[in-house]
Amino acid sequence: MRWRRSGAARGLRWGEHAVSLSPGDAIVLYTDGVTEADRRRPLAAGELARELGAMLGGRPPGSATALAGALRTLAHARAGGPLRDDVVIVALHVEA
Repeated sequence: MRWRRSGAARGLRWGEHAVSLSPGDAIVLYTDGVTEADRRRPLAAGELARELGAMLGGRPPGSATALAGALRTLAHARAGGPLRDDVVIVALHVEA
């Protein structure tokens, strides 16, 4: 795959990786508006996963919609008010 490299992407290298997902697995992509909702205490990926897991009560989400909604709710809770940055969440959940 060829990517046009310009602007912010100049000098970056792009690669492709294959991932196998099993029933119940999920992938979530999100912008920094989620991790930096509380600008005083941004979350690293592992911290975000732990907080999201705690919010879900340790249970897997029932759908991609539920997973994305929980992540958005978490961002709003951490912001303590309106979100100040863009928030984009893309979730994929493999159903059993």
